[in-house]
Amino acid sequence: MLLKFCSTCVYYQTQQGLGTVPKSANPDRLRANIDIFDFRLSDADVDTITAFDLGVEGRYGCLS
Repeated sequence: MLLKFCSTCVYYQTQQGLGTVPKSANPDRLRANIDIFDFRLSDADVDTITAFDLGVEGRYGCLS
């Protein structure tokens, strides 16, 4: 379940055109990070994930 969640996050960021650099020392997680194109997110999935964005106020470590 965790691998699918992380893969979904990496895929979403890639689909949005964001540079993503996932890091792991675990071989299974490394494979999951590379194999993100074995599924697709529907428009509804993307809309749901995008709705989680709280803007600048919801980000930790923001310098602005």
